[in-house]
Amino acid sequence: MVDGVNVGYEVYRIRTRIGEGGSTVQGGYTIPVRDKKTRAERYQTLDADLVYTKRDLDRSVVAPNQIAADTSVAEETAPALRQSILRAAFGGRLVEQDPRDEPADVLLARLHQSAPQPIPASSRRVRRARSHAAGAEP
Repeated sequence: MVDGVNVGYEVYRIRTRIGEGGSTVQGGYTIPVRDKKTRAERYQTLDADLVYTKRDLDRSVVAPNQIAADTSVAEETAPALRQSILRAAFGGRLVEQDPRDEPADVLLARLHQSAPQPIPASSRRVRRARSHAAGAEP
């Protein structure tokens, strides 16, 4: 199914296997059937297989679990996809690289040199002890 899902001000199209190609409900399965005029719902057991196309979806057939079925597959493949994206990002293949950019190790060294140096722990103890001796609050 191609469905418009509103998130913020953007519309995302969700494509699922059932939405793209339809599906089949096996004969013998009990399905809810809704009257279009009264909206009354009754249950009917199928005598034969019910084959429907993507054009039938949300018109004469509702498949409430079509997204859930595809998200379970996505959950299984997500860790591998995440790793491949990270490899591409750290390998410089995710966005176009500018050859004029300085290498990361040079940038890190420059940042390290310009960073303020921390006060050693031994110096902090000496100052705190002197302020206590003078009667000042820590």
